[in-house]
Amino acid sequence: MKRFIKKILTYIIIWQSKIVIFKYKPKVIAITGSVGKTSTKEAIFSIISASKTVRMSQKSFYNEIGLPLTILGCYDGGEDPFMWIGTIIHGLSLIFWKHKYPEFLILEVGLRLPGDIKNKVSNWLRPDIVMVTSLPNCPTHIEFFNSQEELEDEKISLVRALKKGGLLILNHDDPRVYSLHLKSESRTVSFGINEGSTYQILYLIENYFDNESQKPEIGLNFKVKYEGNTFPVHLNNILGLHNAGIVTSALACTKELGFDLLESIKIINNFKTPPGRLSRLEGIKDSIIIDDSYNSSPLAQDVALNVLKEMKASRKIAVLGDMLELGKHTEEEHLVVGKNVSLMADKIILVGQRAKIIADGAIQNNFSKKDIVYFNEAVQAGDYLAKEIREGDLILVKGSQKMRMEKAVEKIMLDKDNKKELLCRQNKEWE
Repeated sequence: MKRFIKKILTYIIIWQSKIVIFKYKPKVIAITGSVGKTSTKEAIFSIISASKTVRMSQKSFYNEIGLPLTILGCYDGGEDPFMWIGTIIHGLSLIFWKHKYPEFLILEVGLRLPGDIKNKVSNWLRPDIVMVTSLPNCPTHIEFFNSQEELEDEKISLVRALKKGGLLILNHDDPRVYSLHLKSESRTVSFGINEGSTYQILYLIENYFDNESQKPEIGLNFKVKYEGNTFPVHLNNILGLHNAGIVTSALACTKELGFDLLESIKIINNFKTPPGRLSRLEGIKDSIIIDDSYNSSPLAQDVALNVLKEMKASRKIAVLGDMLELGKHTEEEHLVVGKNVSLMADKIILVGQRAKIIADGAIQNNFSKKDIVYFNEAVQAGDYLAKEIREGDLILVKGSQKMRMEKAVEKIMLDKDNKKELLCRQNKEWE
């Protein structure tokens, strides 16, 4: 019965959303890919919101229920029938009366199961712009698909849903992504380091915190080449070279929408990545935390470990939780992480059953067993760290969402009073 009611509610709010978009004609930007969707959404929002009305999808509003709720400007009613009645009434109000409606909608389109995009989103949503961030060899959620190709086909279905005359924005540095222009008749622009990118990243330099100088000079410096001209970009307190791609994709999107590139760069210079995405936090005992606890995947692990490698510290500690939803690739990918982290950390703290495979990979690479510690839960790892941290330590914390690695960060962060602003998953639904 519940499933039937949910199906009816979904049908109603999708129907309302289609009419609302037709009536108010906002520019619809849809972002998909295996990593980087949320940060890209936030970067685009930061530019557009400076001068225009814009709405972006919140939290996990990326599916056949969340997307219509974003379009209608409503919250998930959960099990509360009165909230759903209110949502439907609000949708009817938008349809039959004139409201002030956003000029732009930024929608993050994700998936977990087969059909989440092809059968539940791209069959009704017609974006003006589709951006694809990445399609790595082993993305999350692959355990639910028969093959990599099947998962990619889900993502591609959104490209096929582009409105006639729409724009496709692709990551030129990802061959799987860039090849999508061959499967689409839509106008395409690209971003990336590779030669031939419409918006090319040049002279990329990453500055890290240096414990020796005691000067926390964190940031990215690079230039964007567009139509033969170069534009300097500086991002303060941003870790991870991949963020240059995220910011450049936002600049590409807004430029193609008619925004002034120089003005957009001025705005994006102050961009802050969402909590838990390679955030630098002050830790107890004068330590530094790299908080990358939002989620994890093989590609995201590579990015985080590279940051750990490049930053200077008297001792480096990697706190790693399970990578979930990797299916048959689970053992292989955890072993790879173990081998990589063994070259970059002085101590490894593991959370979860799958993370024990990381230890196997590290030990195979001659990492000392005595410097590896196991815990079942992130809180336990945090309690252990709080006792073991030394002055000058650099601690990387990372794991899949369900591992709740932010709980370990909370135990060792200095500014606990502002944890709701500094940490991910601080809303009621995660309590």
